[in-house]
Amino acid sequence: MANMSYCRFENTYSDFDDCLDALSSGGLESLSDSERHYAERIYELAKSYVGVYEMNLQENEESQNEPSDEPSFSCEKNQFLQYYRVQKKGNYNMITEVGKAAKAAGLTLDTYYYIQANYHTLRLIYESDCKIIDKQLVDELMEKLREEMYHEG
Repeated sequence: MANMSYCRFENTYSDFDDCLDALSSGGLESLSDSERHYAERIYELAKSYVGVYEMNLQENEESQNEPSDEPSFSCEKNQFLQYYRVQKKGNYNMITEVGKAAKAAGLTLDTYYYIQANYHTLRLIYESDCKIIDKQLVDELMEKLREEMYHEG
């Protein structure tokens, strides 16, 4: 049954959250070929959604000069580095041990989730002007994380 326009985001949220839980706990190899195909399609759709949503936010900010009631999250360089250092140490699973990892990084959960959701973009922003982050090390870490995600289960 199709989502009604007045609640499509509300209904889709729980389904999308369920998909995220399935990927976090079982990895891609736990999916059937059909489910993996649709997981890849959702991944591409999610990237498009983020782009369109951010574009709408920017257009909305430009058209309104009054303050918004919606919280606005951002990430300073030092916050990203705190997240990165905790990730680099490898003491916590950054997906399943969110509370512990956020606390170790000294971040609020909102900031932690913001960094997690925007990791690749933030990495590109801060990588160019931050000598602490070694590109090769980050690439090796990302490859290790990908391997762990695909081999869990």
